[in-house]
Amino acid sequence: MYSRVQRKKKKINPYYFLLFFILAGIGGVIWFQIMDKKGHSEVQEVANTFIQVLEYKEYEKLGNVLEKQSYTSLDYTLEEVIDKYDRIFNGIKISNIHASKIEMEKVKNLGYELSYQLSFTTPLGKVENLNYKTKIDETDGKYLVKWDPSLIFPGMEGKDKVALHYKEAERGEIKDLFGNGLAVNEDFKWVGVVPLELGQGNEKDKNLQRISQQFEIPIEEINQKLNQNWVKDNLFVPLKIIESNKAEIMPGAAYQNIKLRYYPLKEAAAHLIGYIGKATKDDLDKNPNLSEGDMIGKAGLEKAFDKELRGNDGGEILIVDEQGNKKHEFQKVEKMDGDDILLTIDSYIQREAFKHLKGIAGSTVVMNPKEGGFMP
Repeated sequence: MYSRVQRKKKKINPYYFLLFFILAGIGGVIWFQIMDKKGHSEVQEVANTFIQVLEYKEYEKLGNVLEKQSYTSLDYTLEEVIDKYDRIFNGIKISNIHASKIEMEKVKNLGYELSYQLSFTTPLGKVENLNYKTKIDETDGKYLVKWDPSLIFPGMEGKDKVALHYKEAERGEIKDLFGNGLAVNEDFKWVGVVPLELGQGNEKDKNLQRISQQFEIPIEEINQKLNQNWVKDNLFVPLKIIESNKAEIMPGAAYQNIKLRYYPLKEAAAHLIGYIGKATKDDLDKNPNLSEGDMIGKAGLEKAFDKELRGNDGGEILIVDEQGNKKHEFQKVEKMDGDDILLTIDSYIQREAFKHLKGIAGSTVVMNPKEGGFMP
């Protein structure tokens, strides 16, 4: 007789299954949050690095943050992207770059969207709050910025370039009581040569000799300027500034117009009128509105009334296509020529007084014989 041992099956409480799924769900949420937080942190770091590259012009670091496919698909190499930033931002001397309103938004299944504003200063003045937008996607386990030319200036695309057309304000003139010039803008000429037009051999030597004698420029100085590294056969090489009426047509000689400050009374009014010169580093430090190469008053009335005389330069920054055709205007500032200053002195009397003093220290008083008053 066989005995049957019956085993009693244990029933699993269904609440255990419920608890398991709850714990698994919580764990999944926690894991997802950890991974999402890690991803967000990496995206934030890439965004911060990209913004820092822009603000500090560290374009050589762009390779660390840009997605390769985004620029190669537009027919750019990394070197070309770096060079494009350098040519534009350093080429036209953009400074004081500042980013603001930096925001990141996660886009479902599409990575992150980065938006920000840039403000900076160009040679024409301030540009404020330009809006930029791009994406940061994960590529091969690394978050990178998707690049296109609109991240340089909004509106740029393809092989677009940036062109700066600068319009220098004309300095105001200083005039006497009757409107005669005491400090004026006079037309002069650069005399120079274009190497290709000098000829060869003996012909070249003869032409250089004539230019040397006509304009009193040592032949050694001419040859020294012709041997500069930048000189090419078809480029104008300036030699000396001359008065416009002294320009003569002669083989090998070429001319370019230039406007310079001219003082008709020369020494007779130099102590009063003063002179202008290039802004020094100290001048630039004291006046943020000045730029390197600006001509400013250095002494006398030229210095006292420099702000009124100098005016404000203008120009325009354009976005142009690969052929140089204008697409649209990025920044435009109208130039404002300087104001003329009218004095109460009579230039004729000033010249005569200087002539009669003949270099002797002193002063002159001139009286109007008809009215009895003193002449200015």
